[in-house]
Amino acid sequence: MCNQPAIPSPQSPYKYQKKHRLADIYQLYWKEYLKNKNRKLYLQDCHFHAVSKSLHCRTGKLGYHLFACQTCQEKKYLYHSCKHRFCGTCGVVETYRWAEKRLAHLLDIKHHHVVFTLPAGLRSLAQVNSKLIYDLFFRATSEVLLDWFSYKHGIQSGIVSVLHTAGSDLKYHPHLHLIVAAGGKDLHRGQVVELQGDYLCRAAHLKRRFRWVFEKGLLELYEQKKLVLPGTLSLGRRYFLSYLKKLNATDWVVSVQPSLSDRKQIVGYVGRYTKRACLSESRISRITAGMVSFSYKDYKNSLPGEKPKQASMCLPYAAFLDRLLQHVPGKGYRMVRYYGCYANRVGKQAPAATASTTSMSEWQGADFSGFESHWQQVYGEQALACKTCQQPYHYQGQYFPGKPSTGATISYGYGQAITTWNSS
Repeated sequence: MCNQPAIPSPQSPYKYQKKHRLADIYQLYWKEYLKNKNRKLYLQDCHFHAVSKSLHCRTGKLGYHLFACQTCQEKKYLYHSCKHRFCGTCGVVETYRWAEKRLAHLLDIKHHHVVFTLPAGLRSLAQVNSKLIYDLFFRATSEVLLDWFSYKHGIQSGIVSVLHTAGSDLKYHPHLHLIVAAGGKDLHRGQVVELQGDYLCRAAHLKRRFRWVFEKGLLELYEQKKLVLPGTLSLGRRYFLSYLKKLNATDWVVSVQPSLSDRKQIVGYVGRYTKRACLSESRISRITAGMVSFSYKDYKNSLPGEKPKQASMCLPYAAFLDRLLQHVPGKGYRMVRYYGCYANRVGKQAPAATASTTSMSEWQGADFSGFESHWQQVYGEQALACKTCQQPYHYQGQYFPGKPSTGATISYGYGQAITTWNSS
């Protein structure tokens, strides 16, 4: 049994942080928010879980990797991240990892960025039936595009769909970003073909077809009595059909952008909120006196086709948290889905490793190179070198608070064999 090092203060923050963090807002106002009479959001388990994870992210409560200088014994703590997909601190790295994995599965052809937006008249229904409406949203958009590719070109295309529920100003604005391959697998010959030119299809066609498929699915959900119906929609079938008729008269927004050969650019843009909160912490400009200020893209006051103007919004903390936390995804809900030939490609996984191999690789496979290069870029200094002795730190192991540990000696990437704390 080896002696465990003293745990740093539970609230000790990870050194690399932005000017303001979402965790700072939770730390200041969460307890007050719970009993605030102006709070409008009905809080569920997913909200409490997301806030708790963010508050503990990169603190001693989640454990840490320990490094030490062999000359002066100065210690360096790298705190574990929470890896929650609504955490503003650690989600950026997870998003980059997701993007890299997706790029490895995409066909080496051009791709289009297509956006489907849920009409404003459907949002109140979606808020109380989120899982059903979002599932239908995914199915309808993929069906429309795959059917069009099959009928028009005789190919099975590939689609990556990512659900965003927030606008830039954090209002409820459900929309789907789709990465659509400009080609795919020929249904007769089986080979991969690429469409010529930068044009995909008319957005007007997708609008009409999407509206028809979605409303058909919505009516089926109503007939099956699966929907929670707000307001007058609960009064009977006649009212629901009248509601669908009004939806027919509204504009269903679909945006089809020209194809891009740079798949990395599309994946990076579409997936920017797949593993992190819908508000980038760099956009938080001020937290003071119960008010939170943040920047957003002002599409309403910007000209069509031009880069949207930047604007600033200042909200009381309760209104801000209402807007922010309404976008926390339900536990286990898949915000990213794959269709067509990408459903098959992504489904192929590497063979599982044996238990002994997995256990050892968890220790020997830890890679701090990304952390070191990122720190060097941001701070202009080496992250894992002693400032006093100018010598590289030696890795001492990792610690998980509240768990018994046993000593184990292994060879690590930073030099000699060392003793680690492996939770039993």
